[in-house]
Amino acid sequence: MSELTRKTALLEAVELVKNAELPQEHKNELIQKLMLCAEELPFAKWTEEAIYDACSQFLIDHGRVPSISEFDRAGLPSHTVVKRRLGITVRQLRLRCYPQELLEEINRETYIEAFREEYRRCGARTQKEYDRKRESGQPCTQTILKATGLKRWSELLDMAGLEPTRSKRISKRETTMEGYTVSATYPWDKLMEAIKQDREVTA
Repeated sequence: MSELTRKTALLEAVELVKNAELPQEHKNELIQKLMLCAEELPFAKWTEEAIYDACSQFLIDHGRVPSISEFDRAGLPSHTVVKRRLGITVRQLRLRCYPQELLEEINRETYIEAFREEYRRCGARTQKEYDRKRESGQPCTQTILKATGLKRWSELLDMAGLEPTRSKRISKRETTMEGYTVSATYPWDKLMEAIKQDREVTA
């Protein structure tokens, strides 16, 4: 893909005009019009060249590959336009336009971000619990691990910047609460449930 897109060409033209020996008023007008063109890109008509140009410009502006969902916004053509003009899908267009290592990176980040949000929502303590509580449509942990190149649940938590969710526990060896005695360390939620049921709890 060429690094000289329509926008970068317009911005270079602005610099040339700035240094040109022209009357200042005319120079200012030229710069204003060129900047207006740069800001309004992409233009309404999506030609094949304009589609590839927009893909290149997104990488220049954001330093990353656009996700599938970012097409049809963020200055990119819609899925329908890509299919009609190029005869391929947006996924195929990304494979054609961008280096494989960049695509792998955005794929990894997409999975990690989705996992991070779902983990915080469901509050799972273990891998099995996460798979059981995850919403329909969310990938299971094995799929996430494979997509991110990880092998363990703990590695996934580390990459996502998450702390393991733990049950609140009583720290003292023996604690008396409202007449109930709990021997050894005992999960707090189980203790409270037992007290509700009005029965003695032992570890």
